[in-house]
Amino acid sequence: MIEPGGTFATIVPIASELRVLIGRSLSVRSRLIRVGLGTALAMLPIGVWYVLAQAEIVPWPQASGPLGVWLGLIGAAIIFFEMAIAPRKWFRGWRLGSTRTWMRWHIWLGLAVLPVIVIHSGFNWGGTLSTVTMLLFLLVIASGVYGLALQQVIPKKIFDEIPAETIASQIDFAISKHVSEARGIVDDIDTKPLTDFFNVTLDPYLQNGKRARTALTSATESARLFNRLRSSLADEYDSGISQLEKIADLRRLWDRQARLNWWLHSWLAVHVPLSVMMTGLMVLHAVFAMKWWW
Repeated sequence: MIEPGGTFATIVPIASELRVLIGRSLSVRSRLIRVGLGTALAMLPIGVWYVLAQAEIVPWPQASGPLGVWLGLIGAAIIFFEMAIAPRKWFRGWRLGSTRTWMRWHIWLGLAVLPVIVIHSGFNWGGTLSTVTMLLFLLVIASGVYGLALQQVIPKKIFDEIPAETIASQIDFAISKHVSEARGIVDDIDTKPLTDFFNVTLDPYLQNGKRARTALTSATESARLFNRLRSSLADEYDSGISQLEKIADLRRLWDRQARLNWWLHSWLAVHVPLSVMMTGLMVLHAVFAMKWWW
């Protein structure tokens, strides 16, 4: 029989933490609005300072001036804290705080550092090193906000659309018992049309999912194929054919879950490397700046 392979809790913990931090009881739309408002609030000081500076109400900030230096130091401290979220896992025994607490600080300080660094720059790109560092910094912020938004949307879609959710990395293993079940049904019925359908279409699809490139990847085409199969066999085999169709549907749902899971975490493949590169260039920028002052 087909059984649910997991629950919403099987999604990687970080996704659940990010969703909870924005508001467990809120709707997806409300959480996205919060993310948008938080981002807009972080950008507000930049716009206000720029407008006031244009009107000559406040001076243009200078990266090498007292304010610029202090903002640079504060921004660097925040960025180093942001980067500490990864090595923190190496020191779990030190009781440095819960994952939820670290993620809460990571999110909101990550937004708060945006105006700090932009105002520190004096609204200038500077030289090549400063320009590349700033571009990477902005990309890190953008990818972080994008990832945070995804974490509000995709877990709910998985929960709603995949009632038989399983662990995404174990889909091929989880389907193996259903492949055996399907093969047993085919052996019991033992008719050439069904055997041919299983060997040519159903078994490759169950084993490889969308990689098999069969018509079963489409729910509409799948229903058409199974209806045609029913019409070619005696009515007594309908229950077996229906069970085979349910197994094919399960594979399609799990393929859908795998795609959603990829979107859920793929942003990290951009966010993390950019963060590392940006931090390294930030250190070089600080070193060259100190040499210039000295």
